[in-house]
Amino acid sequence: MQYDYNLLMFINGWAGHIAWLDRLMILISKYGPLLFCAYLVFLWFSGASEEESEQNRRRALYAAFSALLAMGITESIGAMWHRNRPYYDWPVQRLLPMSPSASFPSGHATGGFAIAGSVILGQRSGSVLMTVFAVLMALSRVYTGVHYPSDVIAGMAVGILSSYLVERYKFLLERPIALALSMWHQVETRVPMLRG
Repeated sequence: MQYDYNLLMFINGWAGHIAWLDRLMILISKYGPLLFCAYLVFLWFSGASEEESEQNRRRALYAAFSALLAMGITESIGAMWHRNRPYYDWPVQRLLPMSPSASFPSGHATGGFAIAGSVILGQRSGSVLMTVFAVLMALSRVYTGVHYPSDVIAGMAVGILSSYLVERYKFLLERPIALALSMWHQVETRVPMLRG
């Protein structure tokens, strides 16, 4: 669609002109998912009380399930309908290596918004920071020329929907989460330094 192309060319048009901005967008685009993983690890080990620690660990698991569900949906969509990356069809400024995987929806945006959405729904600290970073990561994917704006918008929608579904039906996850927490308690018993 014309608006998708126009917005792509506007955002990507900034690439290649400001060196520090290019480097920043490349870093966010490449390593953004690691920050979300680091946040989940932080959440797992945080909590001022035993009760809060338990809530944080549950939220970390809900967020992980949300991301897994979202990525499963994204991969299914990409397998059913393959959309080329922008650089295959348009003269964009490409700042990252070429990839043969489907452009639609954006996996980065999907995972980022799935985790951010879950953190917001659980009212955990860091929700605003994670949301802002999810937006930046989605923007960086367009800036670096590897996604259309509609790819990241679709990824955002899939991520938010997935976090909502996990929150709505989290009772179905009670057994695997209880098992995971029980196994972690056993690990803590054997390795006391892991206790919060």
